[in-house]
Amino acid sequence: MNVVTPAFKYNNFPIVMETSLSYFPHLCVALQSIVENSNPCNNYDILILSNEVGDKELAELKDFYRLDNFSIRCIDPSPVVAPFIETAKYDYLNLNYFRLALPWILSMYAKVVNLGSDILVRRDIAEIFSAVDSKEFCFAGVTDYGYLGKLGREISQNELDLRCPNFYINADVLVINLERIRNTRRIEDVLEIWQTRYLRHAEQDAISMAFQNEICLIDDRWNVFAPGMETEETIRRAGTEIARSWERNIEDAFILHYAGEPKPWKREKTPKEKVWWETAIRSPQFMQIESGNTRRRGCLSTLIPKRSAIRAIIKRCVPFGSRLWIALKKFDKM
Repeated sequence: MNVVTPAFKYNNFPIVMETSLSYFPHLCVALQSIVENSNPCNNYDILILSNEVGDKELAELKDFYRLDNFSIRCIDPSPVVAPFIETAKYDYLNLNYFRLALPWILSMYAKVVNLGSDILVRRDIAEIFSAVDSKEFCFAGVTDYGYLGKLGREISQNELDLRCPNFYINADVLVINLERIRNTRRIEDVLEIWQTRYLRHAEQDAISMAFQNEICLIDDRWNVFAPGMETEETIRRAGTEIARSWERNIEDAFILHYAGEPKPWKREKTPKEKVWWETAIRSPQFMQIESGNTRRRGCLSTLIPKRSAIRAIIKRCVPFGSRLWIALKKFDKM
């Protein structure tokens, strides 16, 4: 692939987002929220990583956002990660590889913000760069309190050999020090991390496991899980103090993250669903979202709801990481 260089000579704030074609309309909602909270004095270098989004979708975005301080490009990083996918022992999504390979995909960049598609930005995203108060880091993010709530219950305490679980960060809002990673690791070292064993949360587990001594925590408000999602239950299990802090941050969130299920576009009347739709209606792919093409639930979720007793029994009886477990997980995302 061609070398990607920063879009702006000065005041360039690079924002990377990975997506599949099916998630592209939702990425557009996240992008709309970035635009609406942007600062005209800043330049925003939007880099969409995908091996599915094509020229048609990119042209639509560029036509919709005719802003002098925004550059929007789509990059297919498949050539960088293909050799590792071909020899992989475990089956992960291409998008998972893209995130871990960012230091080499964007070899001309020093630091980037990496965002998921199921978020709403409610503050100037450029400010997140100054939220990191350390230079000696590889990844900066917010503790995944849902993960802490699962420890000792759904997840074994020693599954990832974490010395300090509080430094297990959610991977959908990250500041990544690409330059430091390139200077201290080879791409082979990073992309082979998750081939020693199956990781239930893919690159999120890999990041927190392999870089646990080089993770910097930032203000929790940069990644606040939306209420009414399945993650709310696990957050409350993490402890009273954590739950209260999360509740306080909901209305003051810098980024609202619709982690887990049900997603707001499925119209299941969660507390912050309306806020998402208010932004979605102004986004370039609103008609595609409204048409219902992107509301399709996973096959397993349709037959066996997420919080049902039957699903709980399946979780207890099917060994984590087994072939049956992996097959059911894929079926659930169809």
